[in-house]
Amino acid sequence: MFRRTKMMGAVFAALTLAALAGFRSSATGPDTNFVDPTASKEGKVNLQGQHIYVAPFARLKGPTEGEGLTILDDSNVQDGATVDATQGTVEIGRKAILAHGSTVRGVGAHTTQIGMSGTCPLGTECPSFVGFNAEVDGAMIQKDAMVSAMARVAPGLTIKSGVKVQPGKCICNAGDLDPAKEKVVDVTGEDRTFMNGTVESNVKLAAGYLGLGKDVTGINYDPTKHELPRLGPTPVQDLAYANRLVGLLSMQDTLEDLQKVLESRISLRSDEGHSIRVRKILRMGHGAIFHAGKHNMELGSGIRYGKHSIVHGGVATSGKDTSVGNGVVIGNYAVIFGSTIGADCKIGERSLVQDSDLKAGTEIPARKVVIDGRIVWDVEW
Repeated sequence: MFRRTKMMGAVFAALTLAALAGFRSSATGPDTNFVDPTASKEGKVNLQGQHIYVAPFARLKGPTEGEGLTILDDSNVQDGATVDATQGTVEIGRKAILAHGSTVRGVGAHTTQIGMSGTCPLGTECPSFVGFNAEVDGAMIQKDAMVSAMARVAPGLTIKSGVKVQPGKCICNAGDLDPAKEKVVDVTGEDRTFMNGTVESNVKLAAGYLGLGKDVTGINYDPTKHELPRLGPTPVQDLAYANRLVGLLSMQDTLEDLQKVLESRISLRSDEGHSIRVRKILRMGHGAIFHAGKHNMELGSGIRYGKHSIVHGGVATSGKDTSVGNGVVIGNYAVIFGSTIGADCKIGERSLVQDSDLKAGTEIPARKVVIDGRIVWDVEW
């Protein structure tokens, strides 16, 4: 059954106007930027480049006066990410990646820049990266630099080109940049392949969503294979639905079931040609995110997804799907990335599980970083 009515079309039009009002592009020619209708904007926000992708429930907060918050070509602000320039200047350069749930803030006299300065390996433009649920506060992240998932960089500090902040680490002072402290490492060739692939994918998503025309809200088509989500046995399109469910997403729950178990500002996206299969959901908290990325995802029954939790498929270079077994509990702000989680596991609040296989019943305490199946250190902030 397809849910599409004139009333829903009117709702979509209102949402689109509200979302795009005040977004400004200084580029000439056709606008190639896509801002999801659920993304919010406050103050002056200037999309000064082209091929920019702003994902569902992202928040762009510019000042009321001055130059505003600027974002340049080929950059992306992913699901649930926040860029806040109300308390200090924020400049987002070319090919900047602000991953799901990340936060970038201006802080007083400390200008925050992502990918505005520094050098690239081949002397051309190159990406910079802020990872899942990571924070950059009044700091500079140069080109070819990375802030990994769940990490934080404090005001007045600079992550230079070729440097990567390790997952969960806090660069709280200049001394933390000493390699001997093992909070930073060199960016690798694989990292650069990942970043370049992410930029390319999001540029394609911007073009693809623009190509869909007005049908880009609620439960809807993906721009890659033009598939609708299946809820229960039925493909569903619902332009008025408040959360975002997109593409090759197959769920055992019906739309009526989801109304009982999903909270708000949830983004479940399967829009790059890979699928997400979801059995019955126990509960999904505010701001939860699924994204298939470059691999398929299989999620079991009776899972409790905490608020702002993220479940993401692996990167193209890893060759690894993501699966989560029955009865798993995923804590608030926890991240599962390119991993297999056995049945009845418990992932603590603000923990990261990356490139891992966890046996059934494993319990990961709060604020831990798990890589290759073992706890390597704490989340430091």
